[in-house]
Amino acid sequence: MEFQGVSGKGKALCSVARHYEEGHLIEMDKRKAAELYQVAAEAGDGLAMFYLAEMYQNGNGVVMDKKKAVELYQHARKLVNVSALVSLGRCYENGEGVPKNPEKAVFWYDRASTEGN
Repeated sequence: MEFQGVSGKGKALCSVARHYEEGHLIEMDKRKAAELYQVAAEAGDGLAMFYLAEMYQNGNGVVMDKKKAVELYQHARKLVNVSALVSLGRCYENGEGVPKNPEKAVFWYDRASTEGN
């Protein structure tokens, strides 16, 4: 996956994907939501990366893949998505997609609190 700077296209696709994921204004289609989040993430949208990571974390619309979720959380956090920092902490705390590591969990939770969550 190659990530570039966020574009208006990424933000718009993320918004449409959210509607598909929640079934708001259009029929719910989690698979379509994941596809759109993927395209938005590739356009550099950190929020789309976060939502896509959540889908992989929980197996919604995609096959559950906790390692893929961690990869996406890490990319999203580089774009300063504070929710991704919290989710990374949770992954390390619970050993989901990465080896359990309380010290790394605390690091990511602390980073999230410092950055405003």
